[in-house]
Amino acid sequence: MPHFIRSAFCGIDTVSCVTGLSTNRIYDLVESGDYLWVWNISSGLGKRRELRFWSREINNPAAVSKMTIDAVIQAIIPNRSRLPGQADGIGNWEFRHLLRLSKPCHCLLRKELGVCGTVRNFFIPRASLEQFFHRRWVGTLKSSQSKPILAENNN
Repeated sequence: MPHFIRSAFCGIDTVSCVTGLSTNRIYDLVESGDYLWVWNISSGLGKRRELRFWSREINNPAAVSKMTIDAVIQAIIPNRSRLPGQADGIGNWEFRHLLRLSKPCHCLLRKELGVCGTVRNFFIPRASLEQFFHRRWVGTLKSSQSKPILAENNN
């Protein structure tokens, strides 16, 4: 029975569990461009990368293989400017939850994200979010179709 990731983003350990591949193999696949929709959300301290994978790609690679980075960002970040009384962007807590960030990591990213608002109502504008996702994207678009990456069943 296939496993599906229900959160918007997941870390490399989740991808490893779902695909049956080692984390080292997944890092290799990211480097070779076999995973398109991956972001490094590391604070930049040290050499460690903190990767977040868009779960839609892990669940169904073919469905997102021809998308552009702008289309993916549009799918990730809801457009709320059309709703009365809503600003275009997301709440600070919502961003932390979306990318599954620890509090220390999130605090280190606050300046880069352009967090604004009051103490009880911090907000990240859509333009800042789009810049963040463009800057932190580690994927590369290939001209050829990517094949789904699944472990072979050795039963």
